[in-house]
Amino acid sequence: MREIKFRLRLNNKMVGCEKWYSGSNKDGNWVAKPQWLYSANRKNWSPRYIFHNAKDLFTGLHDKNGKEIYEGDIVAYNKDYGGDKTFEVEYKKGGFTIQNALIGVCKQESLEVIGNIYENPELLEGDNAAD
Repeated sequence: MREIKFRLRLNNKMVGCEKWYSGSNKDGNWVAKPQWLYSANRKNWSPRYIFHNAKDLFTGLHDKNGKEIYEGDIVAYNKDYGGDKTFEVEYKKGGFTIQNALIGVCKQESLEVIGNIYENPELLEGDNAAD
């Protein structure tokens, strides 16, 4: 099952992550109850809430460097283009897409997260942007 995780933003600045912990059940008894966990550094997780006003869903995929890919990320994709083109990762019609193609059908070794649309919108502008 895919990990349910979000990247948290406050006024378009990244402030942390949130993930669902499904709990731990031993012999019919809850050892740890299901709950949302939060982290400012993606290493130390706790139930302590991080204030945010927007969030981006984790795709369940990683780029060629092992970096998590989230909705709103800007990825460089070099397959069949003769060089890197940049695309926004979007959630459309029940799936994550880049340039209207499901991201899951792209070879992950051809994708690299280079920024996101909130902090680096210029990466999608000009000659570097895909049509």
